[in-house]
Amino acid sequence: MGKRGKIAFLLGVLFLLSGCESLSRNKQYYLKSANVEFTLPKVWEEVEDDAYALSLSNESTNLVMNSYSKSDIQDLSAPGVFHQLIEEFLADMDTSSLVREYPVEKTTDRIVYQKLYTANKDLMERQYYFGLVDFLGTDHYVFVVYQAGEMIMNYNIDDIQRVLLRMECKDLREDLVLY
Repeated sequence: MGKRGKIAFLLGVLFLLSGCESLSRNKQYYLKSANVEFTLPKVWEEVEDDAYALSLSNESTNLVMNSYSKSDIQDLSAPGVFHQLIEEFLADMDTSSLVREYPVEKTTDRIVYQKLYTANKDLMERQYYFGLVDFLGTDHYVFVVYQAGEMIMNYNIDDIQRVLLRMECKDLREDLVLY
């Protein structure tokens, strides 16, 4: 390969490397209050919402998250916190009913609680997937609400559940210490 060929090759590599992020279909999101990051498709947009630490929107669906300090809620267990947060969220609805309570998911670093509700407000029916991630060994709970119509919920709920199992809590990372 001649000098021009090498230069063209290097320019091509630089072009590809500089465009990799824009070619990716996913985007990294960060929930600062819990030191948690996760990935979602780029179609989600962050929106301002004073009620939640992170609020995302995608066409007719919404995904909101808040974190809570375990030390601030010492008198309640994780299931108690989860129940209370769901009740507070659904208090503004005209009607609500439990559709499904999912089995508790336990991994080495977290416990995930999940429930699906149907609720009506102002004659509009929506489904609400609630999740609470208890990051073991940290002071963090992350409360998640995914809101969508029934058909969209059925299509996307597995992906939302995977997000909760794949979230990375940076407080759980072990740093290498050299002595």
